[in-house]
Amino acid sequence: LRWESNASSATFDNALQTRSRFGVYVIQKHRFSDSFGLAFGFRGDRYGEKGTADLRATLSWAVDRQSNWRLALGSFHQAAETEFLDPNAGNPDLKVQRALHVVLSFEKIQEWEEALLTFRAETYQKSYADLPVKDPAKHYVSDGYGSASGLDLFLKASRRGWRSTLSYSLLSTKRKEGVQR
Repeated sequence: LRWESNASSATFDNALQTRSRFGVYVIQKHRFSDSFGLAFGFRGDRYGEKGTADLRATLSWAVDRQSNWRLALGSFHQAAETEFLDPNAGNPDLKVQRALHVVLSFEKIQEWEEALLTFRAETYQKSYADLPVKDPAKHYVSDGYGSASGLDLFLKASRRGWRSTLSYSLLSTKRKEGVQR
């Protein structure tokens, strides 16, 4: 059983307002055996007067000493960028943006002719809600939504004196833009 935590805060100003952000993250990791592990995480954030809570979990399976699978599921929140919250040109009442991520990955680390090779393949599905979209009356409203899915391939080779990385990403995204009534 292992606990990790991280806390951060930031305050930023623009010409019209001051906003504070504060976040805390706690994770508990448990190994069921040499092959299986589970991690649960919680993240709490405060965006000015708005608070969010996110749960995350990762299940890992070590196939052997060089190969492992991971399945991760989690919710995430993010405040809109400052210009969207401007009371004159934006909307200070925008909701905090939400996302749900599901990720499946495979990683293999192998020695080959005095080089260390790392291969990783990752596929993911992400859905987004409460994204800011333009509105003629309020400048912006939190009616946007979208999704992203994709595949990332990554190969890294390292040897004394050099390191090389090759990666490829295939991504498909959809997003509601503008006012659709």
